This record gives sequence, C-alpha cells and structure tokens, in this order.
Amino acid sequence: MATPTINLDTRLLYDAFTASPIGIAVESVEGRLLFANPALCRMLAFSEEEMLRKQCVDFSPVEDAEKDWALFQQLTSGSIDHYQIDKRYFRCDGSLVWGRLTVCLLKTVNPPLVLAMVDDISERKLAECRLQDYEKAVECADEMIVVVDRDYRYLVANRKYLQAHRLIKDQVIGRSAFQVLNPGEMDRVKHHAEECLSGKVVSFEIKHFFAGLGVRDIAVSYYPMESKHGVDGLVAILKDITEKKSAEDALRESEDRFRRVADAAPVMIWTAGTDKLCTYVNRRWLEFTGHTLEQALGTGWTKSIHPDDVEASFQTYTECFDRREQFRTECRVRRHDGQYRWVLDSGTPWFNADGSFAGYIGSAIDVTERKLADDALYASEERLRLAQQAAHMGAFEVNVQTGETTWTEELEAIYGLPPGGFGGTHAAFLDLVHPDDRTEVSKLVEEAIRSGQPRRGEWRITWPDGSIRWVVGRWRVFMNERGEPWRALGVNVDVTDRKFAEAALLQMNRKLLEAQEQERARIGRELHDDINQRLAMVAMELDTLQRNGPKKMAERIQRLDEIREQVVRISSGVQSLSHQLHPSQLEYLGIVSAMRNFCREFCCGQSFEIDFEGQELAHPVSSEVALCLFRILQEALHNAAKHAQVRKLKVMVGESISALNLAVSDKGAGFDVQAALNKGGLGLISMQERARLVNGTIEIESRPGGGTSIHVHVPFA
Repeated sequence: MATPTINLDTRLLYDAFTASPIGIAVESVEGRLLFANPALCRMLAFSEEEMLRKQCVDFSPVEDAEKDWALFQQLTSGSIDHYQIDKRYFRCDGSLVWGRLTVCLLKTVNPPLVLAMVDDISERKLAECRLQDYEKAVECADEMIVVVDRDYRYLVANRKYLQAHRLIKDQVIGRSAFQVLNPGEMDRVKHHAEECLSGKVVSFEIKHFFAGLGVRDIAVSYYPMESKHGVDGLVAILKDITEKKSAEDALRESEDRFRRVADAAPVMIWTAGTDKLCTYVNRRWLEFTGHTLEQALGTGWTKSIHPDDVEASFQTYTECFDRREQFRTECRVRRHDGQYRWVLDSGTPWFNADGSFAGYIGSAIDVTERKLADDALYASEERLRLAQQAAHMGAFEVNVQTGETTWTEELEAIYGLPPGGFGGTHAAFLDLVHPDDRTEVSKLVEEAIRSGQPRRGEWRITWPDGSIRWVVGRWRVFMNERGEPWRALGVNVDVTDRKFAEAALLQMNRKLLEAQEQERARIGRELHDDINQRLAMVAMELDTLQRNGPKKMAERIQRLDEIREQVVRISSGVQSLSHQLHPSQLEYLGIVSAMRNFCREFCCGQSFEIDFEGQELAHPVSSEVALCLFRILQEALHNAAKHAQVRKLKVMVGESISALNLAVSDKGAGFDVQAALNKGGLGLISMQERARLVNGTIEIESRPGGGTSIHVHVPFA
C-alpha cells in the first residue's frame, strides 16, 4: 500500500496548522504520524523528527493507548466519523500531561488521513482533582459547610448541613437561601454575608433553631470565594459550639469559685498557662508584694524575686514545666515594704477533663522564720561537726530494740571508713574492734544496757589498711516508759595521737632520767678523777713540804709557787664545770661574749679550733632566749666533738631585722638527720624543743660525708 503524502502546496492550511496554539497531528489510517505542529511538539517536548518516528499509541500509558486505539479503529472502519477522549501523554522526560484528544477522518484525500487535535488540559485536570479532594473533605467535615453564589443560591451543601436541617441535596442545591431557611433567618445574617461578598472574612456567633435539636449556639465563619472576575460567592462554615459554650460557662463559674476561695486563702496562690506565663495570682500575693494584678501577670512576677535568685528559680520552674513535674524551690521575694522574705514556692501541673495539659497551679508560703531557724540549726550543727572534727570525735545512736546503729560521717572517718561505709549493726562495730579488746568492749556494752548508767571505755580498733588506732568511748542507754532499754547515744574520740604522745613522753622521761644520771656520773667522774685527784696531789705535796721540805727558803718558795699554780688550774677546771652547769657570763657579759668565751674554753679543753663570728646586738635579748641559744650551742659543739671527726668548727651569731640567728657548721662526717630523729636521740630533740619553747625554728642540714650545719632563728618579742 502506498504511503500517503500530504500536499502542502496549500500554504494557507499549512500556516494555519503551524500557528495553531492547539496541538495538531496528521496520521495515516495505520496510526503512523505524518505531521506534528509546533504546539504539539512543545506540549510533549519532542522535535518533529522524533515524533514522526513514532506510532500514535507510543505517546500514552498502556491503558490510555488501548482506549484510544479502540476508538481509532472504529473511526478508520467507518463506524464513527469522529471521537473525543481525555488521555495522558508521555513527555520527552517521562513525565505525564493531560490532553483532550479530538480525532476525525479526512475522507477528501486518497488514501484517507486522520486529523488529531490535542488541547493541554493538565491544569484543569489538576483543578478537578483538587476540587474532588475538596468536595470529599467538605463532605466528611464535622462542621456544616455550604457554598452560595452572589444571589445566595446553594452551590454546595455537605452532609452535616443537610442532616442538621433535615433536608436532602435536591431540596437545597440551586435554590435560594431565602427559600430553604426558615422565614427571617436569612435576614439575621444577610448583613454579614454582604460584608463577606465585599471581600472580607467574617466570623460571628448566633443562636439557631434546629428541628429535633432545639436552639443551638453556632459559630459562623464566612470566607469570600474569589475568581478573576471578583467575588463570585462565599463559603460558610457553621460549627455547633453549644457544648463548648456550656463548658466555658461552667469553667467560668468554676474559675470564679476558685478565685473566691483562692482570695480567701492565707497563702499566696498562682496559676500559669501552657505558655509558662502567669495567668492569675490571688489577693494574698498582691497584698504581700504590693503589686497590681497587671504587674504580676505574664513574667511580671519575676520582678519581685531577689536578683541573685531569679535565674535559679526560673530555671527550676522552666525545667519542671517542660517535664510536667512538680517542683519546690526557695527564693527571696521583695515584700511591699521593700524587705526581702524567704518564700517556699511549690507548683504542680494540672490537666483538663480530656487529659490535655492546662498549665500549672502553685502556692507560695513565707518561710523566713523557719529559714532563719534552719540556718541557725545548720550553723550550730556545722559548729558541732567542726568541733567533732577538730577533736577527732564522732557520734552514734543505737536502737537497742532493733539493733540498728547510726554513725556520723566523723565517726566513720575515725574508724577508717568512707562516708556511708559502716554496716549499721553491732556486729559490724565489733568487727572493727581489735580482736584482743572485743570481749572487754562487749562487757561494757552489756553493763550499760543493764544499768542504764553512763559508761566509758578505751579500746583499739583496726583500720581497713591494717593500722591500729586508739579510741575512747562514752555512752549512755536510755529506757522507755516500761523501763526497757530503748536507745543509746554516745561519742567516740580518736586518742591515738594522745596515746603516741604519752608513749613518747614516757620514753622521753626515761631518757631524761638516763641523761641526768649520765650527767651526774660525768660530773662525778670529773670531780673524782680529775679535781679530787689533783686536790689530793696538792695535799700530799703540802704534807711533804711540811715534813721534809727544803731547808733553803728559796727552794721552799719555788715549791709553794708550783703548788699555787696547781691550785689555780684546779680553780679554772671548777670554773669551767660551773659554766657548763650554769653560764653566769650570760648575765654579766651578754650572749655574744658568753658564747665567745665558751668557744674559747671549749677549744682549750678539747684541742679544737673554732672560727667564731659575732656582732654586737642592737636588740635586747631576754634571759630565756639567751639561755636557750647558749644550750643549743653547747649541745651542737659537744655533738660535733663526739661525731664530726674534724677539729675545726665555725660559729656565727648575729641578728637580722626580725630575728636573732645562730649558726654552727662543720665539714665533718655528717649523718642522716631523719634516721637520728627516729632513733629518739636526746641531743637533736632537746635542741628542737629548746627552739620551740622560745617560738623559734631550727634547721638541721646534714648527710653522711657532707658535713653538718645548724641554723637557729628566734624572732624578737
């Protein structure tokens, strides 16, 4: 069969097809495209060449193409001479557009051709879909909805409206509202309708009588229905608010009762809405703050809060509000007289009958007196706690009936436990007592329960780290009205340091007694072995001189001179010994000269060389301080002579702006200072104690092989 061709010599027809804003195509009776005008190409976004390579059925989804092809076959078979359908078309990008297809058969040409015209109706189809969705929504709405034109003829009336008026759609649609509604009803709302038809949204409430329902409260809203020609009509939405109005009236009455009760309450009462803003405060609040209701509403109440408390109070309020939780907070609120008072503010969420959140309601109470009492009690308890800590004291309470035992944190610390670490029973207590003392402690407890008299005990405890501590306990058991043991109260005191001090003092006393005995022995030896023997020799020489002395006077005088020299040396030895026992030079010469003389005598007696540097003092020195420094010097020199293993020392004494200073040093053998102190040697300890007694300090620096230096500083009084 020959392919039909289009004779386009008729220029007018070609130009008309090309210029047409409607898509036009020419097809063979087999459905192959022969011509597509620019409007159709633009609509489908294909070029003419691309379109001419396709069959007409290629441009639509299968279901649309099948309907079109069935009609096309009827057309080409002569059953019909034209047809029109709405169908979808594929665009070049795969998207779909709606077109209204009109097809007719051109019988004047041979072979016959098919002329197709396609009008783009996508926007209209979209509007129709939206209208259908709108009609569905209107029909299913809970409100009564009608649409009327400017002549108040009904265009739409939904199911709810028809049911309320006991009408059917045929009785309403196309008829005037004046015909449908009861006489006079339209006159009541006509002025609102006219206002809406002028382009305004109008809302109002009316009472309307419905058959079977009676008089109902109706909320009416009119919305202008606009088009390109202006306002064509209006949409009326009517909502039955009878129950809502009744609930509002009941709520209003309830709120009035609440306000009357709240205003009569002796406490401050407030409410807040779902937006956290204050909606009400009672008369007591206004009287307390001196504010007006308008000043307190919203966030105005925060202006009465002390500036230092605003942030914390508002944060607590906001966080609990967001979590719908109760809250309690204390803050300072300015009273009408300008005085800040402590107020306990409590709030709780409240809900509507349907369970929806309605806001918060709360109360505020002036607790200033209680707060001051609490602060005083806290301060008292804190002082007691600090006193217990300072005294290493902890308290306990025992329910004798149940055995439950409560310890303070201070008592737990005394027993080496962390806060809350005590087991809370008598058995847990005994586990902490030293095994050797448990029997005696148990007896003391039993005696206290039996007698009800105060008891005192002393025992050892074992800390978790294994160390041993000493405590002293005092307690008393109180009886109930039946004479039965009821509760026990008591305290424990850590006396470990006292025990150690007593032991150290006992050891010190023992060593002092030993030192006294050693010093007496030394003095006795010096008197017996040195001075006494030398005096005996003088006595023997004098006896010899008396019996068998030289005959010549010159020889007798020489012998007497020798004896006199011996007596002088004995006198010097006695004087040196007396200086060691009591340095009288301190009283007559002063501390610097007394120290210089002592160093000189010490060198003579010990074959030592002492480099002494001393300056005269501008500040007066008390006898107590002078004797202290002198004894420290004596002890330091004796220790050096005994242990330093050198024969040269250096001594410096002088003053600074605020203190008297003494330094003794050598470059001898040295020693481990801490080890010597741990051994409890009296020399170092006595020097430290002497310095402490005059509020001075002493620094002893030494190491084995590194020499020793001692620095003493005594502040001027």
